[in-house]
Amino acid sequence: VSLLIVSKYQNDPDRSEIIKSDIQDIINKFDRKDLPHITRYSKLIPEKTMPSIYKACDCFVLPSRGEGFGLPIAEGSLCGLPCIATKHSGMLDFMNDDNSFLVEPDELAPIAPGKMKVHYWDNHVFPKLTSDDFINDLRSQMRYVYENLEDAKERNKKLQDKLKKEYSAESIGRDIRKIINDYTIK
Repeated sequence: VSLLIVSKYQNDPDRSEIIKSDIQDIINKFDRKDLPHITRYSKLIPEKTMPSIYKACDCFVLPSRGEGFGLPIAEGSLCGLPCIATKHSGMLDFMNDDNSFLVEPDELAPIAPGKMKVHYWDNHVFPKLTSDDFINDLRSQMRYVYENLEDAKERNKKLQDKLKKEYSAESIGRDIRKIINDYTIK
């Protein structure tokens, strides 16, 4: 097993070192010599390269505090990856317990003013994602996918079908036409 962490914090160049340090702190909590291989990549990846990165993996994991839509999850799914994510935020528009692996969020807490460097997010409430329950559930979901990869891929086919049906250009175009027609008729 190998864990590839791709994280590029764009708002603050120093944040990359903080993320690296946070990952090392988590690793250091485990008094084990047999931990799986962990690699972190923090450089910008050209969009045309992303499908090959997704396809080199067996699972896409995004324990996110909040997403608008969750485009990386949709991309990972459409590249054939079972998806594990926090059961919170925008990706729940297309993810559910039948087509993906969702982890219940833990305690909600406000973002400290100034932390995101965008005042809009000051005091917005998001999951912390730090409790033992959350981490253990995330670990269990990852282990399940690892041990039951074919079942996980079957579950992902349901997610792919939903994404293709509800979020294709044709489907979105049809929805927009309906909204425009409904609006102009009134």
